[in-house]
Amino acid sequence: MRRLPSNVAAAAAATLALAGCASVVGEKTQHILISTAPEGAACRVFRSGVVIGNVSSTPAAVDIRLSPVDLVVVCEKDGYQPTSRTNKADVAAASVVSALLWGGTGWAVDSATGTANRYDGDMLVVLTPDTSTSVTRKD
Repeated sequence: MRRLPSNVAAAAAATLALAGCASVVGEKTQHILISTAPEGAACRVFRSGVVIGNVSSTPAAVDIRLSPVDLVVVCEKDGYQPTSRTNKADVAAASVVSALLWGGTGWAVDSATGTANRYDGDMLVVLTPDTSTSVTRKD
């Protein structure tokens, strides 16, 4: 029986090890499309009360650094009530594989780099007309 050269075996082992690590194969940011009905709203993306992204006119996308903390998106448009929606942070599938294969070490690395998380994804924020500013016409 023939054995693999040690450098080939080492390279194969390293490839297998890194394939289960979300911090290596996973993204550190997520592209999120924000749309509103009606279009043309300005939106701010908050995490822990701090603005981390802006959209000047929907639909448009933001690239958000991954985190275990939920996002709150607040959209505003003239004639409509300001509306907020939450985009939940969840555990990324690659991070689950990393934790299963490598235990606490893989999970710790993925959590520290942000790759342990993913957001729900693209968002649609439905705006409600602001009836408090409408003027009733009397004839």
